[in-house]
Amino acid sequence: VVFGGNLDNNEHIWRMESSDEHPDGKWNPINTSGARPEPRQYHAAECDSSSESMLVFGGKGSNSFLNDLHELDLKTNVWRKIDGLGQVPSSRMCASSIFQNGTLCIFSGGSTTYFADCYEFDKETETWRRLAPGPVACTRPTTVFHRNQVTMFGGCSASQTFLGDVIKMQVQAPTLKEVCRQWIRSAKANGSINPAELPAHLRQYVQSNE
Repeated sequence: VVFGGNLDNNEHIWRMESSDEHPDGKWNPINTSGARPEPRQYHAAECDSSSESMLVFGGKGSNSFLNDLHELDLKTNVWRKIDGLGQVPSSRMCASSIFQNGTLCIFSGGSTTYFADCYEFDKETETWRRLAPGPVACTRPTTVFHRNQVTMFGGCSASQTFLGDVIKMQVQAPTLKEVCRQWIRSAKANGSINPAELPAHLRQYVQSNE
């Protein structure tokens, strides 16, 4: 799924879908409704597979830098604006992001200055929290999440120097409670479980391996 970009105040949404006729995929426009985000470029966007939605944060609008957060339900194609609580990141573009275990993380980025910080957004509580310490001040770093570790590479510094640093941050593995919460949220979203059956399913999760 692709949103926005620098083309006549682009607020279009495109989704690539495979079919028998197009096994390698075909791009199709999506008609959306709801509280649509203003057109922007250089924003951060992540998909949440458990709820089949896409989160869009910040970027650069036609007249200003942004720090708003929006979610697009990919089942209904309806937008909603999320007025997050807590320590909301400052307005920025060219930030890096990941989404894992129900949490959106935003790294670095810039506006009139460059940022060396990182934030996490808990989607369940809709609350932002600043994490410390932050990474190097830069824009457009490449960030990946693998085996409970965030790895960040490169980017562009405030002096317009391309960076070759590699930064790694260990992330604590989710607790059993968090794993259960994610599984329940996913099951409710796709309708694969009857709420009355939850106690039996939870007992299976906490059974001893012996």
